[in-house]
Parts: sequence; structure tokens; C-alpha cells
Amino acid sequence: MLKNFLFLLGGYDLEMVEIQKLLAAHNVPFLDAKLGWDNAIWEAYRQEPYLSQIHQALEEDKQVFGIELRGESIEGCGLIDHHNELQHLPSAIEQVASLLGLELDRRQLLVAANDKGYIPAMKEMGASQDEIDEIRRADRKVQGVTEEEEKQADIDISNAEVRHELWVIYTCLSRFSPIPDKLFGKTSKLLIYSDSSLNFYGIGKNLVAGHFREFITNGKAYEGGGDAGYFGISKSALPKDDILKVKNKIVSLTSHLT
Repeated sequence: MLKNFLFLLGGYDLEMVEIQKLLAAHNVPFLDAKLGWDNAIWEAYRQEPYLSQIHQALEEDKQVFGIELRGESIEGCGLIDHHNELQHLPSAIEQVASLLGLELDRRQLLVAANDKGYIPAMKEMGASQDEIDEIRRADRKVQGVTEEEEKQADIDISNAEVRHELWVIYTCLSRFSPIPDKLFGKTSKLLIYSDSSLNFYGIGKNLVAGHFREFITNGKAYEGGGDAGYFGISKSALPKDDILKVKNKIVSLTSHLT
């Protein structure tokens, strides 16, 4: 029975919004603390009114799953995720659909591919350029990217430093997504950083993630998407000076890779 589940939504992106729509369409119970990527932690659901509802669901023998929540899970609850040590698993929306015995439509599968493997994964599905553009545009909108931020991304790209196909870009944007979207297909390696966070995309990701494994283990960083995927430092997890040190080390590790 679909009502024998309770899901706890994680940080909002296009996939999480589609998961919410899927659950609502089939009257599957869920709780939504309206989290972002920076605060998508189990602790958010240890607060009321959520915790008492979770305990009641567990007492009723319902299966309770947190979706892409970081930190120590609530006792009795499972985790649905596909990042870090779980990046070999299907996307979160695919895992939810599988648990519920539901089939995803083409757009939902495109959303899953986008979240799991970005534009290359959508291309592997045979997505048209219009479909890819729509999914990426929708994802940026859910993240809260504004037209002003889209324009700032163009300015930041124009100021990029390029080293052996590695593009290094400093930005004041809190959401990086317009930059890799605009540069897709133009470089195989991209490093974006600000005063409070950092993302590396492309060839050498596993090398980078391996070097900074301790940060991932401690919840200060994350990875996904395989060897040409992404590695990131969580927002405000490190001070500015340490972000610069990580940036410089990634340049040293990857600038020669082809």
C-alpha cells in the first residue's frame, strides 16, 4: 500500500520537486521542511512538528525514508540518496518510484538522468536539445537562479583563467549552475569557486575526490556522477583561505589531465 510509507524531502532542486509531485499525485504521505542544499540535514526533521509525526509513522509500522539528507539519520528511518558512497545507485526519484512500484514518464526519466549524470546522461537517453534546454532551465529556476545571475555568469565566464583545457572561474554567485550550463561542450574540466564554496566538474573528478576524501567523510564536501562527474565543497563548510588552498590543489592535480 502506498500509504504505508512516509518520505522526508531533502534540499530543493528539480528532482526533489518532481519527487514531491509524484508523491502528491499518488497520495503518498511526505513531510517537507522546505530545505535547500545547504541545510538538507536529518536534524531539520528532529524538530517539531516533524519528529512526532515520524515517531507515529514508525509506531504504525510505516517505512520512513529521508531523501538526500545528510548527517546522522533518525532511528528507524532509511535513506534514499545517490551521492558520495552511494553514487553507484539510481537517482533518488528512481529509487522512490521503485519502492512504490510506480513507472516514471519520459520527463521524469530525463529529470532523473539530469540529476544523476547531467547533460551527458540526458544525451544518452536520446534527449533532444529542446528537452535538454527545458530540463536545465527548469532546474536553475527551482534553484532560484535569476536573470541577473544568468548575466553575471556570462561576465564571470569572460574573466575565466584557462590552463590546459581547465577553466578556472571565480564568481560571487551563490548558485553556480548557470556557468557549467553555458560552458557545456566547451571544456572537459571546469573549476568554479567563490569565497564560501567550490565545485569541480569533469575529467579527474575521482582523483580530486580521493585527495579530499576526509572532507567528504566529514560532511564538508560531496561528489557524484562518476569519473567525469562533480566534486564540491559545501557552502560555508570551509573558510575563504581554505577554499583557495583547495582550489590551488585541484589546479595542480588536474590541469595536465586530458
